[in-house]
Amino acid sequence: MIIIKNNRCFFPDRITFEQIPELYMMSDQLVEENIVLDLSSTHYIHSAFIGFLIFLKNEKEKKSKPFSFISSEWLESLLIRLQLNNFFNSRVTNERISA
Repeated sequence: MIIIKNNRCFFPDRITFEQIPELYMMSDQLVEENIVLDLSSTHYIHSAFIGFLIFLKNEKEKKSKPFSFISSEWLESLLIRLQLNNFFNSRVTNERISA
């Protein structure tokens, strides 16, 4: 279950293919509002979720909106292995916030 609270969108431990349509239905809100994606508890994603993150980042950039997320160590490692960390302009902090 994906929950938006206090300008954060909290993601579950596992993001499966079945959850991707729900994310696209939420994309207008995620693009328009200054919401940080909190993936700090996420330890499995379907490859379609990477596509969603790319889509969301591009949509936010078109509207000059900031794109940021808090990454788990697992997800950060995956983005590095996929050589996508530079695409997301990763900056590692105590919370591993990417912007």
